[in-house]
Amino acid sequence: MEIELSKMDLVILASAHNPSIMSPEWIEKNKLLDEKYINYVNTPQFSVFESETYNITIDQQRLQISLKNLRSDQKSLAKIGAKYLELLPHIPYSALGLNFIWSAQIAPGETMPEFNININDLNISNNFQDYELELGCIVKAKKDRYLLNLSIKPSGENKLIFNFNYHFDVEPLTVTKAIEYISGLPELCDDSYHIVNKILSGGS
Repeated sequence: MEIELSKMDLVILASAHNPSIMSPEWIEKNKLLDEKYINYVNTPQFSVFESETYNITIDQQRLQISLKNLRSDQKSLAKIGAKYLELLPHIPYSALGLNFIWSAQIAPGETMPEFNININDLNISNNFQDYELELGCIVKAKKDRYLLNLSIKPSGENKLIFNFNYHFDVEPLTVTKAIEYISGLPELCDDSYHIVNKILSGGS
């Protein structure tokens, strides 16, 4: 069974982002990242900056920074997020999300993991005996500073998708705290991989 990281991004929520500043000139002047743009859109309501390695989208409530090249250093994504916060400490930040999507490809001859969902000792699959079922699940798990939202769903006959959202909801979210949380991105990526691996190996 092959486990592959298919998406990684960080999201910073605020009540008053300023999309209009996210221009190639501002990014270069403030050394937010070293790469030149491939595409960009710059408006007062919404801006997009795309380079070889990154996608940045921003509106007045949400900044999303995505790593396009997943072989790149994960710490570089965290550094961009931290740099943005340092440049704009006056913005009222409200929450932070660190997100990872893993896909697990089931090889020929392997068996797709089976999901059994019980409610009050009743297996709900028994109510759908005339259907072809594809079961997944949603898990919410609180730990220390964050809430982990994990969804697991099948994709076709031979693939499972694991969508992790590590949500830090502290309002007001100080720049110092937000940078601290972002710095943990590589460790949380490792954590998400280990969770996937344990689930697929039956917890062993």
